[in-house]
Amino acid sequence: MKALPPIVLTMVISGVCIIGDYYLKRASQTAAPFRTMAFAIGVLIFASTAIGWVLIFPHMKLGVVGVVYGVSTVLFMALLGRLVFGESLRPQELFGMGLGIASIVLLARFA
Repeated sequence: MKALPPIVLTMVISGVCIIGDYYLKRASQTAAPFRTMAFAIGVLIFASTAIGWVLIFPHMKLGVVGVVYGVSTVLFMALLGRLVFGESLRPQELFGMGLGIASIVLLARFA
């Protein structure tokens, strides 16, 4: 089985982090967020992504990893907010996300 390209693996890790964000958001909605199972799960998920970063860093520049991770995280968080928490997105925000997607496409082509 062929390994995922580093840029795709970066986006996968971002998606895993979003699952952690979901649990941290749930924990934050309680009276004692640091004492919840949701907080513990969120922290464990974030810690587990360190394995992926160690695999990615030898193959990509840190700046490129940062851009891909940042943009994909914003996109995944917006999707999570919309689908799970019922948050709305303004047209300006959608336009900015479109520009973020364009930046990942450019990086994938030229990085």
